[in-house]
Amino acid sequence: MPTEQDSFFETLYRSSCGKLTAFASAQLKDPLWVEEVVQDTYYTALKKPEILRRQEKPDAYLIGILRNKIREFLRTRKRNFSRFLSLEQDVPVEPQAPSNPIPTSTSSILTTAREALSPEEWLLFQRAILGGASHIEIAKELGISVWASQKRLERIRSKLDECLPDH
Repeated sequence: MPTEQDSFFETLYRSSCGKLTAFASAQLKDPLWVEEVVQDTYYTALKKPEILRRQEKPDAYLIGILRNKIREFLRTRKRNFSRFLSLEQDVPVEPQAPSNPIPTSTSSILTTAREALSPEEWLLFQRAILGGASHIEIAKELGISVWASQKRLERIRSKLDECLPDH
């Protein structure tokens, strides 16, 4: 039997989902990205149901969360592109101390990354960074949650930051 809180959330979801989707669609070009940030908005809001229920205008509260999620999503995406852009192009050769060899071409960077990552991490890296797949797509393919996909990619980035600090 649904509780009063469940009914509130279901009614709120039904009344606000279209608005949130339209708002996110105006700022993000990929429907999968839109779905991801909208669902993440609900996830964040539902972590503290007492705050959501106290809102005079819950739709406006959700839009505020969504704005932050979109900014965070775009900032992360931009950071990822700038961080991994060098993987798609040759890196200019700069003089380095012989004791600290740094790969100077795309193939050597990818080889270093491949050696640093486990087979599962490499697959996730290829799909997310080189293939441009969203966390939703990756989660479906690997049978994991979106959060797990995000967390694994975060760990992969940390690993690659250690072995490829200049890239």
